[in-house]
Amino acid sequence: MAVYGLDIGGTKIETAIFNDNLEQQQSWRITTPTDDYQQFLHAIYQQVIKADELTGCQGAVGIGMPGIVNDEGKVLSANVPCATGKVIANDLQALLKRPVAILNDTRCFALSEANGGAGEGYSRVFGAIVGTGAAGGMCIDGTLFNQGLVCRESTAIYHCLHICSKNTSYRF
Repeated sequence: MAVYGLDIGGTKIETAIFNDNLEQQQSWRITTPTDDYQQFLHAIYQQVIKADELTGCQGAVGIGMPGIVNDEGKVLSANVPCATGKVIANDLQALLKRPVAILNDTRCFALSEANGGAGEGYSRVFGAIVGTGAAGGMCIDGTLFNQGLVCRESTAIYHCLHICSKNTSYRF
């Protein structure tokens, strides 16, 4: 079975196809629609369908994108403003007719580095991205630490990284 990874950012969506051994087979980029939610969903849909056509099967879909997800599944993303307040996972699952896993891109980065990347073999791996916003992810023994490290303010490095407790809820 093929696995598709979509790295969504404020300027591009990069789609990659991986084989059963999680070896990258192919990748390509398109511009991210950030102002229209339906266009955003359609762009993702088109990338997954293209990957299905290239592999000849219906692959598993995993998405990493900037932002946080609240307890109701609603996204808050400064980089993709049209996604804020939307339950992207549900909308994409209905559109693609398959499960869709979505996680903060920095947490995906940390998990990738802990499993097959520069951090493999280390007990603790922390990954951070500082750009339009700031965020981090931590893995302990190759498993993603369950509390997100996210800075919600765009370009607000002075907020640094804070640990969000399991009881924290974001309202948006």
